[in-house]
Amino acid sequence: MTIRPTLRQLQYLCALAEKQSFRGAAEACLVSQSTLSAGIQQLEQILQVRLVDRESDHFRLTRIGSEILARAQVLLRDADDLVALAQQQQAPLSGELRLGVIPSIGPFLLPRALPELRSSHPNLRLFLRETLTRHLLDDVKAGRLDAAVIALPYHIEGFGVQSLGTDQFYAALPLNHPLADKDVISARDFRHEPLVLLEDGHCIRDHVLTSLKRTGPVAGG
Repeated sequence: MTIRPTLRQLQYLCALAEKQSFRGAAEACLVSQSTLSAGIQQLEQILQVRLVDRESDHFRLTRIGSEILARAQVLLRDADDLVALAQQQQAPLSGELRLGVIPSIGPFLLPRALPELRSSHPNLRLFLRETLTRHLLDDVKAGRLDAAVIALPYHIEGFGVQSLGTDQFYAALPLNHPLADKDVISARDFRHEPLVLLEDGHCIRDHVLTSLKRTGPVAGG
């Protein structure tokens, strides 16, 4: 009979990888450090592999430990989805929802959506996190978030996707700018114009530069 690891043991491993210390992981899991350490050791015994390099001066997972971590994150996310599915059958959009949103969308979408959401689903407890796309997708993959609102195109292999709508780009220009009187501005018009964009790391910046087929000159904002 195959002995399987428990979800709790896998949670310990994920917390350990995230916090990079046994103490921090124990605090995150609301257990003692000795309990968490024992859980990791039990997981290693069940899998018969070494997950943590205890001979290193700094915390790190072994090679196989990193591979098992990725599988553990998927299993925990699927377990959360299973629980959420059961809860939704009893009362759709009730319980806890952890939602991430990028800064270029959150201030515009959330003030319009949240009042109606609270009114139509009063039993929903919504937790929001605002950060860059790559961090949001990492959190969704690790199970720290249930979903994220991002801007496409973006590399989203392995994620389920639902389109919420399409936005256009608008240009802010000085009144005396030669392009200010045009109703529609093409990408060609901006080919050699200096731009003020969000700082590097924001996907909207990449979308603008890609649509204009250029990399500079620009100024971060």
